[in-house]
Amino acid sequence: ITIFLQALDSAKRRIVQTAWNYMNDGLRTDIFVRYAPETIACACIYLATRQHKIALPMNPPWFEVFKCNEKELEDIALNIMHLYVHEPAPLNHLEETIQKLKDQIAEAKAKSKIASLTSINNNNMSPAGHSATASPPSKTVS
Repeated sequence: ITIFLQALDSAKRRIVQTAWNYMNDGLRTDIFVRYAPETIACACIYLATRQHKIALPMNPPWFEVFKCNEKELEDIALNIMHLYVHEPAPLNHLEETIQKLKDQIAEAKAKSKIASLTSINNNNMSPAGHSATASPPSKTVS
């Protein structure tokens, strides 16, 4: 990004940082497996310069200098911008989901504890139902 912006003579710190931020946000999408790094960098530069209202050369189109095509650049920019308009899930839905998961965990723990206690009790009992542990010897009086 910084090299591309230097080539465009637009290496202002705020543009570089904004483009870099778009690049980082792009990690939350699949653009890095679908497009070339140069095209992604150009899309991030495009978004950053639009945000800061800075015009880029269009004769010839600036992105063609970096061997990028306009269609891919737009696709990447839309993918990144979609991250910012995606509506969050309703809070009450999230709270319900969390409560259901907590209930499931508590139920699993209770079942595990019962199974563990049952296993311990079964191991301490002899087949006749008497305790398998040794009882103290009884004293005989003579």
